Amino acid sequence: MLFLIFINDLPIITKCKSYFFADDTTLLFSHNDTAQLELKLNLKLDKIQNWMNANKLTINYTKTKFALFKKISPSNFPNKPLLRWYPNRTSRKYKYVWFVIASRLNWELHIAPVDQKVACGSAALHKLQPYVNVDLLRKIYFSIVYCYLYYAILIWGTANKALLDSLVKLNNRAIRIVCKIHTNEQISMKDMHLSTHILGIDNIYKYELAQYMFKICDEM
Repeated sequence: MLFLIFINDLPIITKCKSYFFADDTTLLFSHNDTAQLELKLNLKLDKIQNWMNANKLTINYTKTKFALFKKISPSNFPNKPLLRWYPNRTSRKYKYVWFVIASRLNWELHIAPVDQKVACGSAALHKLQPYVNVDLLRKIYFSIVYCYLYYAILIWGTANKALLDSLVKLNNRAIRIVCKIHTNEQISMKDMHLSTHILGIDNIYKYELAQYMFKICDEM
């Protein structure tokens, strides 16, 4: 908390979109032209460096990443460093509070770890299934599976259907385990969603979007 208070005026210096989480700081700059973006970045970062020096702070370059987000082929990314005081090459991905953003904004690098988390959660539910009732399985599902599905889904929920297909199947498998439905039993997923009050991935996205839009309209 003291650290956040200490750097609270940093956005005044940068005059850009700034995000703070614990001791992590993320700055966002944008421009249609890469050359102009380079110029803008270096001017702003010179100001940040002066602000750091004035406040007796130092930047941990070993933990600093620079990512360029652009809808172009990775081969067309600039090879030279865009930042004068940051010699490393451009990173192709950026992780912010467990959310992974790829340079081409296709969300594959975020969805793949979610697949693994949901698969592990399904395996845990399968082992617990013979020993607990449906109500407890449902509660465990929300704590070890659903939490990964709704996290930042407003961003990655519109990803390519091919990327989401495996995640949808894994989630359906987890719901079948919660319902204690054997693989040879013919019960529709819709009926299982209704009986457990668990949403599918598509409906999780719609629900979160509806909540978000309601919040915006309520504040207008």
